[in-house]
Formats: sequence, C-alpha cells, structure tokens
Amino acid sequence: MNDSNASSSQVGDYISKIDTHLDEVADAQADLGALTDRVDMIKNRLGDQETISEKIMSDNEDADYSETIVKLNQQQNVYNAALSVGAKIIQTSLVDYLKN
Repeated sequence: MNDSNASSSQVGDYISKIDTHLDEVADAQADLGALTDRVDMIKNRLGDQETISEKIMSDNEDADYSETIVKLNQQQNVYNAALSVGAKIIQTSLVDYLKN
C-alpha cells in the first residue's frame, strides 16, 4: 500500500488483514498462556510429590535417637540374660556329667 491514491476500500481491506493477523497473534498468545499454565501446574505437582516422597523416606529411614537407645538397651539386657541362663544350664550339665 505504497500508493498515496489508495481508495477507502483498499484501506479497509488492509485494515481487515491487519485485524485478522492481530486475532491470530492473540489466539497464539492465548494458546501459549494455556501451555505455560499447564507447565506451571505440572511443576507444582512435581514439587509437591518430591516433598511428600522426601517426608516418606525420612519417616522410613531416620531414627529417633532416644527411642533407638532405649530399644538397644532392652535388647542388650535380653541378650545378657540369655547368656547368663545358658551359662548356668551348661555349668549344671557339666557338673552332672562329671558326677556320672
């Protein structure tokens, strides 16, 4: 449209073409915005899943030190009691064997 003698219908045609292209750009921007929103939503969900999985791993793998020490002491006491009982049984059995 370099012609300075362009008619109003030619100007109207060019404006119509510009409007069509502007609508196409607006549609493309809307599509891009929807895709960006979807990517952000997926990113947030992945972040939430990472936080949940780290908490589950922490619950499964981390130890409560005071509880662990109490359980260790209980197990040591049971072990020592079992050794003591075993030693008494063997001692009695050996004495009885030597008597015979």
